[in-house]
Amino acid sequence: MIYGGYIGVGFDDKIRIKLGISGTPFERGELIDDFGIIKRNRLIFINLGEEYDFLIINRFRVTTYLQTGIGFNYYRKINTFQVFVDGGRELIIPIELGLNFNYDILPWLRLKTGGGWRFVFPEYSSELSGYYIKIGASLKTKLFLEFYRERRESRKKDI
Repeated sequence: MIYGGYIGVGFDDKIRIKLGISGTPFERGELIDDFGIIKRNRLIFINLGEEYDFLIINRFRVTTYLQTGIGFNYYRKINTFQVFVDGGRELIIPIELGLNFNYDILPWLRLKTGGGWRFVFPEYSSELSGYYIKIGASLKTKLFLEFYRERRESRKKDI
């Protein structure tokens, strides 16, 4: 499971460009090679992404997703007896392609779910490639702040 957060800007309420940071705060994965060596991974990377809403029906949106990043995989190899064998840090360049389904709960709050494929380069990190499922939410900061200010002003008037 990879966690992340991002900030971004939107254009024409259909295209969003975002900059973020993603990672696994704890070791993940138990990739076992032909010699019985287990490789556990902890990733951190910055990313730049794009989302494009190609279908909008009322509050529902279908979105293409493209993201690329650069960062590191801090790995640890242990044998089947849980004895440390090797460890280190490897450069990773993840590229994600996906499809998201979004629902606007409020004008400033959107739920997201989707999936896609993550390619991880260089070749020595290719075992980190694979499908992903995404679940999240996004907040339109400007609209949220306007809503909050309006609520605060209306409460002042009521007092």
